[in-house]
Amino acid sequence: MNKKVAAYCQALGLTVNKNIAEGIVKGYETRLFWNILDIYFPLKIHISAHADEKQQAAILARISQLQIPQSKAEFTPFGLLLGFNDALTVKRLMARLPAEVDAIYTIITQEGALGSQFCPMCGELMEAKENKSFHIGDLNVTLHCACVDGLNEKIESENAAFEEVAPNRLRGFLGALTGAVIGAALAVGLYLLGYISALSAIVAIFAGAFFYRKFGGKPDKVMVITVSVTSLVLIELAIFIIYVVAAGIAAEEASAHMDAIDAFWFIMSDAEIAGMIIKDLALTFVFTLIGTLIQAFGLAKAVRRDKTIK
Repeated sequence: MNKKVAAYCQALGLTVNKNIAEGIVKGYETRLFWNILDIYFPLKIHISAHADEKQQAAILARISQLQIPQSKAEFTPFGLLLGFNDALTVKRLMARLPAEVDAIYTIITQEGALGSQFCPMCGELMEAKENKSFHIGDLNVTLHCACVDGLNEKIESENAAFEEVAPNRLRGFLGALTGAVIGAALAVGLYLLGYISALSAIVAIFAGAFFYRKFGGKPDKVMVITVSVTSLVLIELAIFIIYVVAAGIAAEEASAHMDAIDAFWFIMSDAEIAGMIIKDLALTFVFTLIGTLIQAFGLAKAVRRDKTIK
């Protein structure tokens, strides 16, 4: 874990273990996550708390009024999930985070959200029923065992229904292709402006996943692979086509009697020009691959199905 983040966790009284810290803060079971590879919210905090729909709405409305930059707040079945980021440095983020988080704890307390003495799911006293700490996704949450039994029934039912959904791979591929075209167009535009960026791959996969679902494709691991590979191939192909078209235009201006492909292979016979083109294609591939891996990682987590809690 980042040293500044770890120091903050220790100041809160949390126990740090690698990139996770957990403990009781202001009467609420709290778990902090640090993931430097998460480009959206590398720092997340989950506060276990029971709140009804009215309380949740009031809490989220008041957090929104704080106008915390580059942040998110949403309720899970077990409490409040917060996400934080800063566009510049971790130091800037940690300089403002203590006051922001303290304000959020004040809000959930004032709105009557129940803390660690109560089950986050049913709101009844922990000591009233059998309870234990369960590992759910990235969380360790203390819950009543009976609440987990009910949650497992829901998970099994939803997973069974999901298995029955038709995959519609062809429709999904067309959606992935649509997103890849958008990303490739962006890559071409940036390249013509003199930039090679991972942004085009991020856009391509985001759009590809959206259209994959929109066209009726099944949001599963196959979707992640299809969208990622399609985006990577099409963006690289788009940059290659730029050189082929440019070679064709150059051949026409020189009154050479050859098509664009022949013109391209002709200029590739020049070692200096060939080296420059290969370097550009290689750089494009590397940056596109970086963007693909970043976005695919988040997408894979998003489509991951819940498993039975034990």
